[in-house]
Amino acid sequence: MQLRETVEAILGKSYTATRAAQSLKLVLRGDGREAPETFRITNIELTNRCPFKCLMCVRTAGMTRAQGDMDPELFKRIIDEYFQESPDAARTSELSFTHFGESLLHEQFEELIAYAVSKGCSRTLLSINPLMLTDDTADRLLRCGLSRIHISLDGHDDATFEHIRGVRKAYSKSVERLEKFLHKAERLRPNRPLIRLGMINFPENAASIERLKAVWESHPGIDEFWSKQFTVWSGQVESVNRLVDYKPSDRYVITCSFPWLSMTVLWDGRVVPCCSDHDGIYVYGDLKQSTLSQIWRAEPISRLREEFLSGTVTNKLCANCDYLGKRFD
Repeated sequence: MQLRETVEAILGKSYTATRAAQSLKLVLRGDGREAPETFRITNIELTNRCPFKCLMCVRTAGMTRAQGDMDPELFKRIIDEYFQESPDAARTSELSFTHFGESLLHEQFEELIAYAVSKGCSRTLLSINPLMLTDDTADRLLRCGLSRIHISLDGHDDATFEHIRGVRKAYSKSVERLEKFLHKAERLRPNRPLIRLGMINFPENAASIERLKAVWESHPGIDEFWSKQFTVWSGQVESVNRLVDYKPSDRYVITCSFPWLSMTVLWDGRVVPCCSDHDGIYVYGDLKQSTLSQIWRAEPISRLREEFLSGTVTNKLCANCDYLGKRFD
């Protein structure tokens, strides 16, 4: 069956994944083999270092790549190239400064984020853990010009927090620092970032999520309480898969829009497809050797597009990805 017929057949079925349907329509623009003129950067990883050992994170048991922090000069060059080569996307698309690390560990996080904002990035995002919010870090975070901050909090006491996040005697301290941060942020209204508090909705949080939702959802300093969907990412880490009894063979791979839309940059300048690539499994290129535009049109990303266009996705990163397909009703 040809690609168009396959897509039309799938879209005609009872299928609830709106994002996947939109992705399929995107692929049908032209033959999909040419790189679009514009691209987005969805994530720039300031660091892949992290003090947490979260049981649901593929980083904990599955990351083998070297750890480090992005060089500030490399970061600035990436931002400059982004505005030169895809200016509309750079101005209007959401850019996250988090990938698989705790970004607040980067000693110059404030300077780097402020640089991106000063160049014209209007939709900026950082995901953090409240345990990191010492007084100084909180002040720096509120000064750098972020549009949105996602704060992750799991469990409901020290024991459940330690079980999920892997740090002892840290829940109460996390809540204390979160409350102080929210109080500081409230004093900046209306010029403070949007603040979203997230808790991962998976079995290990079953005793916590409902009991705490009412507390945080009505908190004046929280703009949104987010029940975060659990993901196994690329399905590469068995200890994470087991948390929800994930079985790759039960999934129907459809397609993905990322190879036609965006890229993620690791701390060392390597470029990967998306936020599911925790370990540099599928590398498009290296920004220490190439520009963003060169990588966007190079052979590795073209090869990935061909996989999706052919309907045969075999590469290690994408074959069992949690985002690609859902079973039909």
